[in-house]
Parts: sequence; C-alpha cells; structure tokens
Amino acid sequence: MTQGVLMRKNHQPSSLSDLEKHVGISIFTTTTPGICGELKVQPEDFLVCEITPNGRVLSIVEKLDFHKKPNKPSRHVYTQLDVVKRNEDTILVAEKIARALNIEPQLVSWAGLKDNRAITAQRMTIKGDCVNQLLHCRFDTVFLKNFQYVKKPIKLGDLWGNKFDIIMRNIIDINRDKLDSIASNFMNQIATFGSPNYYGLQRFGSIRPNSHIVGKYLFLSDYQKAVEEFLYATYPPEHEIVKICRKELKETQNFEQGLRNFPEGLYYERLIMQQLLRKPQDYLGAIKHLPRPLVNLLMSSYQSYLFNSAISKRMMKFGNLIEPKTNDIISLLLDDNGLTTPLRYRYKKWKKPFLRKVLNMDRARIMCPILGYDSKLSDSYFGRIYKRILKKENFKLDYFKNGKELRAYDFRGSFRSIIVKPRDLQVVPHYEQINPIIRMKFSLPKGTYATMLIRELSKH
Repeated sequence: MTQGVLMRKNHQPSSLSDLEKHVGISIFTTTTPGICGELKVQPEDFLVCEITPNGRVLSIVEKLDFHKKPNKPSRHVYTQLDVVKRNEDTILVAEKIARALNIEPQLVSWAGLKDNRAITAQRMTIKGDCVNQLLHCRFDTVFLKNFQYVKKPIKLGDLWGNKFDIIMRNIIDINRDKLDSIASNFMNQIATFGSPNYYGLQRFGSIRPNSHIVGKYLFLSDYQKAVEEFLYATYPPEHEIVKICRKELKETQNFEQGLRNFPEGLYYERLIMQQLLRKPQDYLGAIKHLPRPLVNLLMSSYQSYLFNSAISKRMMKFGNLIEPKTNDIISLLLDDNGLTTPLRYRYKKWKKPFLRKVLNMDRARIMCPILGYDSKLSDSYFGRIYKRILKKENFKLDYFKNGKELRAYDFRGSFRSIIVKPRDLQVVPHYEQINPIIRMKFSLPKGTYATMLIRELSKH
C-alpha cells in the first residue's frame, strides 16, 4: 500500500476538514469569517438548472403542456427531453428511463452529472423515436418534458454550465450588520481572487469520499483491492447500520447474506455482490458489472484527486491562485468568466504584459494539467509539483493507459483552470425567520462545483 492517497489503513478521516484533505482540498482563497451553516436541509434548498451551449436555462417547473407531442420530421434519430429529478442520481435516472423503455442504458446520454440531493433540471437524449412511450412514463421523483427530435445525441460536456439557487440554513448566531458585511466582502473577494476550482467532495462521494482510491486501484489493475475498497471501506459520515453491514461482509465474505443486509439504496454495492455470488473472486467481472459511466467516473476521480492536491500545494506556497508564474499555461476565455478555449500561451518573456492584461480583464485563466499518459510535465509550471506528488503516490503516467479491459475512457490528459469566478453572484441574507438564512444565486461553467464556492463562505 502506498503512502499517498491509499492511506486509510493507518488513518481514517474523522471530520469534514479531514474528509476534504483526504481528497486534496486544503485551502481557501477568501478571508471572510466563517458562518458555518447547512446545505440541502430540504431538496428545495438546492436548485440546479442546466444551461445549454446556446444559453437556454432549463426550468424545474412542470409545465402544463408537457404532453404536447413534437412534430415528427421526415428523418430523425434521437429523442431529446428535459429531465427534472428530485434527490436522484443521474446515472440511475437514466437507467430507470431505459428500463421503462425496455432498452439498453447506453442508449441514454446526458451532458453532465447533477447533484443527487437536490432538485435539478438537465437534458438527455435517447436513440430512436421514444416520444409516445415517454408520454406514458411516470416516476415518483422524476418528471419528463419538452420532448423533441434531434439528429445527434447529447454527449458529456454538451452544456455551458449550470445556474444555481441555493439556501444555506442554520448559520452561526451573528448580528445583522456583521452578516451583511461578510456577504458583501465575500462577493468582493470572489470577484478579485476567485474560488479554487477544486473537484468537490461529491466528485469522490460526499459520504464515502473514496472513488479516487477505487480509481487508483483500477489504474493499477488491482481489481480485488478496488472491489474491497468499494464494498468494505467505512467513513465517519456513513450511517452506523451501513458500517456494521460492511464490517460483517468483510469478515464473513458471505455475499448472499450481504444482499439481505445491505440497504436497497446501496445499488452499486449490490451489483458487485450479485456478480461475486455468481462467480466468486471474479473481481474484474464485478467491476464490469457496474455501469460503464460509473467506472469511468471512478477512474477519472483519481485524476481529480491529483489536480486538487496540485493547486492546494501552489496556494499554500504563494498565498493566491491569480499570480502567474514563469512557464504557466494561460488559456483565453470565450467571454468574461466563461469557458476556456484551446487558445493557450506559455507565460514567459514578451508575452507576459499581454497575458497579465487578459488575466486582469477576466478573459483568461491559469491552467493546471489534469494528468494522463500523454501529459508533458516539463511543459508547465506544475511539472515540479506533480513530480513530487506522483513520487509520493508511487504512480507513473503510463498507468493511465490501463483500462482497456474495462472499456474505459482514453485517459490522455487535459487542462483545467485553477480558479473559477461565478457569473451574477448574489449572496443575500434573509431575516424573516428567527434564524437568518443565506440565499445564493449564481451561474458556473461546466465541470465546476457550487459546493466549493459555498465552502469559501461557510469555512465549514
């Protein structure tokens, strides 16, 4: 067992701070006092609406005309729809829809995963003409609307980003003037310094943040340890009954009994146990039994852990993430605080004045590599940071080539901006109730995490 991310044998996270450090999150960019607070006390407290590439903001409202059938073109290939879900996993919702239509789950596609504990609106596409069947689909926690025919399927990343409307409750006891001051100062600091563009805890598992550990084992082709981490590892936030189930399963290896004991909600664990019950010690087969999008998510989450660790180390060394360094890769943005473009420059010599100007105008971002087998560590300021991290992890870039047995993504590597600045940020205290609440509204580009922005305010 390595000394880096696979550290649970000698240390288990015991607090939220430890959980964050466990996935590489170590710093804040703002200095406002923390107000603590709770998110997602109610599903209605966390609303997420997808923003399409052309700027359409989806709605969670159930329109009365949702039964209206679109005109059928002479040629069509895919059915597109808006999916509003409440407290549901995107992958599982896609599988529910596939089962209702009696088709394979891989025929359903989406642009991005949305928060589980929330009310969210997102687009999906289904191969073929499914409108008549969809009009008769009914789910308790999922609502389907806005059916139309399109020529191409939605692919991962086919969105601008997401619009958020979030309520934070149970904040600390604080007087009105001070809370108003914190909210105002926070917005100003975010406008200046941005928020670290971390992959949030939900990327790794909010209750059991260990997807990166499983992912690392998959890259190492150690499928037994990947399965054992998936099934047996426990973390403090998890319910005590579930911890007992995991411990008993680890001790007895009785998967038949495990299927009786594990809650129905642990759907993926049950899939693995079903396969091991059929074919004991078929750990590769057990991993293959999981939905392919989940396997890809597990593997890419190890990349996310490495990225988090790299920008944390940079922030701890320099105190901010907006000051460019020699050999930094700078990417231009499509517009103010928008998506990054393929136009990238190295920060050195005669380009420095130009690049500083566009950075100050919020029309560019400093980029950090997301490691893959094709990453050139010498081509970025982050090269030295990553070399130290990989040495500690006992991991080589060539390991990212593994995954063919799992039909996984091509983990070639890419880049990601090290900060994010939200659009149209509003942080508004409300005092109608006995205890004040904070309401936050903002939009973020795709691939970024609202919870990481909120963490900067709560410091919790």
